[in-house]
Amino acid sequence: LHAAKYAGGAPAGWMLRDGGTVGTGVYPATAIPDQNQLRAMIDPLAVNGTNDYVKRADFNKTVEARAARLEALKANGVMLPKERLITDAFIAGQEARVRLAAVANNIPVNFGQFPDLEVSLICAQSGITAAIQTNSSGFDTHGDVNGNNGALTNATNRLTYLWDEAARRGIADRLFVVAAGEFSRTELNGSNGNDHDSVGAGCLIMGPPGWGLGNRVVGYT
Repeated sequence: LHAAKYAGGAPAGWMLRDGGTVGTGVYPATAIPDQNQLRAMIDPLAVNGTNDYVKRADFNKTVEARAARLEALKANGVMLPKERLITDAFIAGQEARVRLAAVANNIPVNFGQFPDLEVSLICAQSGITAAIQTNSSGFDTHGDVNGNNGALTNATNRLTYLWDEAARRGIADRLFVVAAGEFSRTELNGSNGNDHDSVGAGCLIMGPPGWGLGNRVVGYT
């Protein structure tokens, strides 16, 4: 809903961790790329943060020659329908590359501890997305809830990283975070764990510093 209202014509208005295959029909989902996929999307020439497939100077010469040829065809005014379609698509692609250049400027050589979150924040910072849905697993604690393989620590580390990285990128003042599970849990069972429950659920909602609605609990189970 947030993407439908605020994303407008952004290339990836709603980014989704599970492959971008789940949707409500309100707004199309785009899969969150990993860091190498993001680089490939922005710069197909790049193998990674430091290496290219071919010499960039040679590649640029090819692009410049193709652009000059298509501009000449367009200026000539005599083109077959297929040639015109190709020319229009290439010019539109040039305009899109200018927009994607903003993303390229925000991509680091090396990514941090949580690449999926960093990729998401890069896209938000660059203005190509308005809503991001990512995930963290390991919370199915039917026993020994206090020693659940560090899942809670991992979750809090991810949240801390998310806010710190958003602040570093200058977008923490417009970041809202909702952390929730897909179902609720029972009270402690005989194995000191929590089983699945179909009644009630909870979520953690965080807003930018100074939003004035923090440190409160709404409802209970």
